[in-house]
Formats: sequence, C-alpha cells, structure tokens
Amino acid sequence: MGNAKKSKPLLSLRFKTIITLIIVHSILISSLIFYTFAHFHHMVEDLTRDHYALISSSFAPLLAEALQNEDLESIRKYLSRLKDNPGIIYAAIFNSKNEILDKRSYSEFEKHFKHILAERENEISSASVSREIGHASGFFHREGHNFDFSIPVVRDQRYLGKIYLVVNTADINQRLARESIQGIKIIVGAILAGMLVIALIDRRLKKILTHLIAVTRNMAQGDLTEKVHISTGDEIETLGDSFNIMAEAIQERERIIEEHEHHLEEMVKERTLELAEERDKLQAILDHVPSAIVMVDRQLIIRMVNSKFESTVNQPANDCLGKHCCEAFCPCLDPQACQVRECLEDGEIKTHINHSMSDSHAEQHMEHLVVPLWREGKTYGALEIITDITEKYEMQRQLIRAEKLSTTGEFASFMAHEIRNSITSIKMILQLLRERVQETMHKDIAVAQDSISRMERLVTDLLNFARPAEIKMTHQNIHQLIEESVQLTHYQFPQKPIKVQLDFDPNISTVLIDRDSMEKVFINLFLNAVQAIPESGTVKITTSRHILDKNLYDYASLPSAENELSFPALIRKIVLKKDQPVVLIEISDTGEGIPRECISKIFDPFFTMKTNGTGLGLSLAKRIVNAHSGI
Repeated sequence: MGNAKKSKPLLSLRFKTIITLIIVHSILISSLIFYTFAHFHHMVEDLTRDHYALISSSFAPLLAEALQNEDLESIRKYLSRLKDNPGIIYAAIFNSKNEILDKRSYSEFEKHFKHILAERENEISSASVSREIGHASGFFHREGHNFDFSIPVVRDQRYLGKIYLVVNTADINQRLARESIQGIKIIVGAILAGMLVIALIDRRLKKILTHLIAVTRNMAQGDLTEKVHISTGDEIETLGDSFNIMAEAIQERERIIEEHEHHLEEMVKERTLELAEERDKLQAILDHVPSAIVMVDRQLIIRMVNSKFESTVNQPANDCLGKHCCEAFCPCLDPQACQVRECLEDGEIKTHINHSMSDSHAEQHMEHLVVPLWREGKTYGALEIITDITEKYEMQRQLIRAEKLSTTGEFASFMAHEIRNSITSIKMILQLLRERVQETMHKDIAVAQDSISRMERLVTDLLNFARPAEIKMTHQNIHQLIEESVQLTHYQFPQKPIKVQLDFDPNISTVLIDRDSMEKVFINLFLNAVQAIPESGTVKITTSRHILDKNLYDYASLPSAENELSFPALIRKIVLKKDQPVVLIEISDTGEGIPRECISKIFDPFFTMKTNGTGLGLSLAKRIVNAHSGI
C-alpha cells in the first residue's frame, strides 16, 4: 500500500449531512408554508369577491324603483350608504340608456384606471359581471386587488340600468401579510431550534466517529491490537463491534497468509532453481547444436535464436529478433509458400532444402526442418532448424567426381597406351614417306605431323590425368615462376593485343611448392584467361598475403596410396583455418566471364566450353593445387 498522503477533504461527511438535512428541511417547510399562504390568500380573495358580489346583488332590487322613476335623491342616499364599507373605492349608477346618474370614487383610482373604467362602463349586459382591474404588486399584495362588479337592475324583465362597483382588497391583504410574516417567524424559529438539536446530535456523533476513524487509521497502518469502544446501545455500537471482529479476522488471516507466503517463497526458490538448471541445460544443448534454431510465433515473428544462428544465416541475431521470419532471412521467398506457415496451419513437420549462391559465387545448401509447437491442442509457434549441408553436398559431389575420375582414369590410361603405340607407328611412317615422296607433298605431310603432335599432347594430358606425378615440395620464388610461365605462353598468343598486368606483393618471398606442377597450373590458367578475351583486353595477375578471418575448406579427389587405378580414389577435406596466413594468387581477365550455371562444373573432367578444348586443364590444375593443401 502506498504511503502517499491524501489531501484532507474541504467539507466533512458530517458537515455535508447536516447542511443537506437543514436545506431539505427548510425547503420542505418553506414549500408547505408558501403553498398554505397562497391557497389561503386565494381563498380569502374568492370569499371577498363573493361577499361584494352579494352586496351588489342585494343592493340592485332596492334601486329598481329609484331608477324607474329616475329619483336622483334616492340614488344619492343609496350611494352614501356604501361610504361605511372601506373596500368599495368606486361606485356608479347608470340608467337604461347607460348614462351615469351618480358616482362616488377616489380621484387617484379614477385617474389611474380612466380608460378601463370608460371601456367597462359603456358595456351593457343583462348578467352580472365581475373582473379584476390591473394586477396586484408585491409578494403579499399589500396594495390589494381591484375587482369591478357590473350588476344589471331589472324589473318585470325590463332593463332599468346597472350598478357598477370597484372593490379593493388592500385591507384584507395587509392583514394576511401580517399573519404570514408572523408564521414565517415561527417557522424560522423552529428551523433554528431544529439546527440546535442537530448540532447537539452532531457533537455526539463527531466524538464517536473521531474515535472510530482513529482506530481504523491505526488498523490501516498495521496496528490491529487497538479496539473500538463505543457504548451507545444502537447501530453505531454494533458498527464498532463489527470493526473489532473484522480486526481479529484480519489478524488471523494475516497469520495464515504469512505462513502460506513463507511456504510459497520456499517453493518458488526451489522451482526457480530447477527452472534455471533446466534452462541452462536447454541453452547449452541449443548452443552446441551444429544448426541454427529459430523459434517463431503464430504471426511468424522471430522470438528466439541460438548461438549458431549468426554463423549459419550470416545475419546479426539482434537485427532479426522481433521481425517477420521472411523479412529477416528469407526476403526472396513468397510468404504464401512459406513452410513455417504451412506447418502452423496443418501441424505437420515440414522440411525443404534451399539452394542459393553467396556473394562470392559459392554454392550454399541449407536444409530447413520446421517442427510445430503445441499448447492445449493448438499450435502456438514453431521451431525452424536450419542446417548448412553445403559441405555434405560438396562431399557427395566429390564422391561422384572421384568415382568418375577413377573410371575415367582407367579408361584414359588404357586408351593413352593404345593410342600412343598407334601414333608412334604413324609418326615413323610419315617420316619415311617424307624421304620418299616428291617435295610438293612435304607440306601435306607436315600438316599430318602437326596433327600427330596435337594427339601426342592429348595423350600426355590423359596420362597425366590418369597417373599424376609425385609432388616434390621445395621453396620457390613464386613471382619469378609466374613471370617465366607468362613468357613461355607468349608465343601461343593469337594475333590480338593482350595487355598483361603483374601486381605482386613485395612481402611475399618464397613459397613451398612443386615448381613443375605449379608451372603447369599457371600456364593453364593464363592460357584460359587469354582465350576468354574475344579481341583485345587485359589479363591481370595479383599476389597478396592474407590472414584468414574465417575457415575455408575444399574437397580434393586424390589417388589412393597405392597409386593404382584399380583402387578407388580418396576424398580428402582440405581446411584453411581462421587466422592462418595464406598467399592469394588471382588471375583475372576482361573477357565475358563464366555463366553462373557452369561455375559448379568447371572442375569436372572433360567439361569444356571451348570447341577445341579437352576439358582436362582446370581439373588437373585443381588436383595440383589440392595436392599442395591449397584451395
């Protein structure tokens, strides 16, 4: 629980309750008083109107004879009798022609309501009419209401005239106002008395609630030993007892929780230790598996990779975590054809092999094995195991090549011996013919002898391929050997301008090699470069010394130890280790280059892209370099 101090409320609940009770109490009583006074006020006004209407109706028969005889003296006497009634402020008698015979009025009233009086005095009605003139002002209508009464005087169904009276209720309204004010004083006194009683009750409640709040605050701070002591004999005392019972229950539960918490902590420690051990075991297994392991979720997002991931996929692990697997290391793959997606959908193990070409134009073969991960009968992810089987592929290819070499070597050796014997006989016959025939035939015989010479070179290549010479390693100046090889091949250049650039590393002095074998390699590679240039161009030979930043390997097909063609050829893995110093010799040309689909076949025996080539040059060159433990 936080220790943040809460701001004290501006108004306490007790104060809000008291104010609310007082306001509600005052509103209810005030509404009742207002309704009572208003109802009583209207009732008195209605009674007043009925009273004066009765007076007017009683007065009308008495005036009938005076109006019929137009006895003005009698009419004045009747009007003078109304003087004793203070409520009548205007009185007028009209004959049948609606002409005023006599009137009695207050000049102020007649001045203020002159137009209304003129309008209503001109009205002729056979029925009594009573209406209010103007509107009373003020809350208690102290100035009173003004009501007019028009009472027709009729005898024997003959209209003789009318009595017109205006009555003011100021006297009655003022008495009502005094009574109302007195009642309001009584009500205000009652409200104040009620507030005093509420204040006394509040003082008692405040003391009890203050004690209750103090105890509950101590409980909130962890002190459950203090008890609530309230003796009121009502629900508040019951509330205090409930707090005491609650505190005892909390103490008991805290004791039980502490026991469980201690037990759980011990279990968590043991389980955490077990999980850590299992995690370390699993991590050790994953890190020592010679394959990249990738875990993806249902959305194909990479969640985990092992330590072999970077070296296998050539991608930084941190750059791939949290990314889509296709985006991370399969950008060229169609997402709809993704094996991982299919594995997550059907829950079956998927496998496929991906063939690609590295930036250095080396083949790469990756085997992808996708295993679904299950939870509660549903796949929640998958493990993709990526294994680099390039070495395995190369081994299989070299085994096939070794079998071919073994079979081809036997055949080549047999054919070379047979052809060499025949060539020797043909060569001797051509020499004898040259001595016997005419001089004009010498040119044709020379052409035949050149063809025989080419066949002899082919036979020599076949024998060298079938039975390679033994390697004898000595320290040689590699730069001098390259220059001599270039000089030996100059006479074979066709009639086209070829520029040769030599870029040698001065830090390289001597290298342990077989001079004759490596001379054949340089001559073969240099001639291939020259022949690859269609018209004119440049051949560049570069040497440099390097420290390897990674392991390099190759497979060499070498003859058996017995050096007999009847025995299968051996496959030897050649490894150049990381941080090992090596000499790199590069021969490049400005020709059209080798098609990508042919790169993997250039070292196969008898594979050639030239019309007059044997297809043995590069195969022999690779065999010689491999025999030097080179690549």
